Amino acid sequence: MLESIKNLTWDAVKNTTYHAFYVGELEGEEEINDWLKKAWAILEEAGIISYSRESERQEKSIYFLSLVGIYLDFCRVAFEDNCVEFDINHCYSLCAESLEINMAAFSKDKLIEFLEVIKKALAELEQDEIFGTEEFEECEKDFFEEYLREMVDQARKIILPKLFNGFEGKSAFFLSLYRSTKEAMGYNNDDDDDKYEQEEDDDILNNLRNGKAFMWVMDDCYPYQ
Repeated sequence: MLESIKNLTWDAVKNTTYHAFYVGELEGEEEINDWLKKAWAILEEAGIISYSRESERQEKSIYFLSLVGIYLDFCRVAFEDNCVEFDINHCYSLCAESLEINMAAFSKDKLIEFLEVIKKALAELEQDEIFGTEEFEECEKDFFEEYLREMVDQARKIILPKLFNGFEGKSAFFLSLYRSTKEAMGYNNDDDDDKYEQEEDDDILNNLRNGKAFMWVMDDCYPYQ
């Protein structure tokens, strides 16, 4: 019997944004969600977020973490002086918990590697007899976060061509991120003396201060943190 094909809808992932942007201390929740919702709709239209099994659902959920990573990385590149320091691995881990991503998303080879890590840790600590539940959980947590980060970074290479196409080019993709993240960084706060006026596309693209972030997008949004 064939399993039914489902789409990982926006409603299934949207609540995860709270965890991601709480860690990054970003404002403009509405603007952030608007950008992510549009980006997710592009991936849905491209047909790459469908699944039939639970392991596939988890794999496709990692695409959403990649979107979050792109957004947070852009904030760091474009507004580094005003962006708070945070642990991106911890951020991904919180989001994974919200999306119910666990080791079922890992490849068989990676699970075998995890078993080898545990065996090695057991062998090293056997004489001291201190390897208990807490040590196992810490070992599992470190391994999970490390490989989750690898998968999120790898998924970025899959979703970016779809996003560039859906936003009608890298320049338009940059502009969409710039406008949304500027809100999220608090640059349009009514209580801020530096409240900015709406900028034209050409002004944004030709502003040398935006050159680093623009080139980051042109270089395919490599993992920045």
